[in-house]
Amino acid sequence: MSVFEVRDLSVRTRGAALRGVDLYVTAGEVVGLLGDGGGSALLRTAAGLIAPASGVVRIEGEDVTGRGWPVVRRLGVVLLPTERAPYGDLTVRENVTAGAAAAPGCGRGGAAARVARCEAVLGWFPSLAAVSGVHGAALGPELAATLVVAVGLARARRLLLVDGLAPYVGRAAYAEIVAALRAAASADGTSTVLADVVPEAAPVVDPADFDRAFLVRDGELRPWYAAVRAADG
Repeated sequence: MSVFEVRDLSVRTRGAALRGVDLYVTAGEVVGLLGDGGGSALLRTAAGLIAPASGVVRIEGEDVTGRGWPVVRRLGVVLLPTERAPYGDLTVRENVTAGAAAAPGCGRGGAAARVARCEAVLGWFPSLAAVSGVHGAALGPELAATLVVAVGLARARRLLLVDGLAPYVGRAAYAEIVAALRAAASADGTSTVLADVVPEAAPVVDPADFDRAFLVRDGELRPWYAAVRAADG
């Protein structure tokens, strides 16, 4: 069963549209939606922030079409607009630990689990581990964006939706983030969908970063890249 799927999805928002789009994401996949603003519209519709004009959105087989963000969030989905800033008065480690507090089994009474989750996530992000004692307010834009993704990954155990990462990071940081997403996929089966704009993002984003990548253009999703590992799975 797919962790996430949309069928015959049509969306109309200011500056973006989708028409009859189909997409599925399986456990542990990292999928890219690269093109115009339609990728962002798809993620926000999946998260329940936009009501589709037509079509169906399912999370692990459950129909969540138009049911809103609170319902989708309870199913273990994390939506991550990367313009969000980390907590400036907390260190990098404290930010990640705060994110881990929302992960399954890491809430009240789960202090040891929160610490373990934080250490695992920092292990996936060498650039953040190197500055783990630095406060969020002191980070440059690239590390701040990386930290936002790390906090989201600390929370997510099912599906992470990352909306608009490329404007905030360079190629090396983007590659590190994708490597961390793959590590989470291997450790937890976490699936990730990233939406970014190209060609503006082209120097930062490589379609081969993903298990599958789609070109989002003129309301349609067109297959762009599929890794052998995805095809074999």
